[in-house]
Amino acid sequence: MPDTGLARHLDRLRSSGPPFFSDMSVSEALGTPPETFRADIADLVDAGDAVCPHQGFYVLAKDGRPGLDADPTRWLQGFMAFLGIRYRVSLLSAAAHFYGASHQAIMCTQAIVPTDVKDIRTGYATVLFLRQKPRMFAKVNGEPWVVRRRNGLVAASPELTIFDLVDFARSHPSETWHIGQTVKDMGDMARPDRLRELARCFLVPVVRRLGYLLDHAGLKPQADALIDFIRPGARHVRLNPRVKEIPGLRQNYELDEKWGIVLNDHLEYDI
Repeated sequence: MPDTGLARHLDRLRSSGPPFFSDMSVSEALGTPPETFRADIADLVDAGDAVCPHQGFYVLAKDGRPGLDADPTRWLQGFMAFLGIRYRVSLLSAAAHFYGASHQAIMCTQAIVPTDVKDIRTGYATVLFLRQKPRMFAKVNGEPWVVRRRNGLVAASPELTIFDLVDFARSHPSETWHIGQTVKDMGDMARPDRLRELARCFLVPVVRRLGYLLDHAGLKPQADALIDFIRPGARHVRLNPRVKEIPGLRQNYELDEKWGIVLNDHLEYDI
């Protein structure tokens, strides 16, 4: 790129950050309308020196090397601010990125949002956006259930992370053993008092499933915090809510009477 005002501006971003920019931020910095530099930005993207996950928003390759957009934690906060949408990083990505759940192999970043947002799949990075009903999102997406992490990211707290894992298992493909392993890996970070308070925001079957997983993992203080949400005589719920019963075929699953759980899936933990 020629030594222009745009080139000097992008060099400053590379050296001192942030590692992303938008048409409007460049327009404000240079004092010129976007039409004057969009062709240069298109050349930048074509050369692999920047990635465009959404029209008007760009991520710079670090030190001029393409492909370094693979870590969305460098730019996700800026992207969500660009869209003007609240969010939180949660589920397995939060468990591994922020809480050291060592058994999790992160293939993507998962963000929960209150509206539909198109997933991002560049050549190097994947961000999946999971929609939560706005009313539910508003209940839990605030202090102390979310925390600010590095690069300004809004991340679910340990308590909300494990609740999200169990809650979204109802509507998104997930392995029960993977959820159970993650609960075991990071459950002791969850404060029992906060688990008890947060449980009031979730459906009782979700609370019972999480209580069972905590109990099964030997995390007694955390499990005991949820014991009051068991309703005597309530219908049993499936451990794996995505396993549907076959009409006319009676399944002989074991039951956990303490939590009222139908054990229709297996849990095998790594040591």
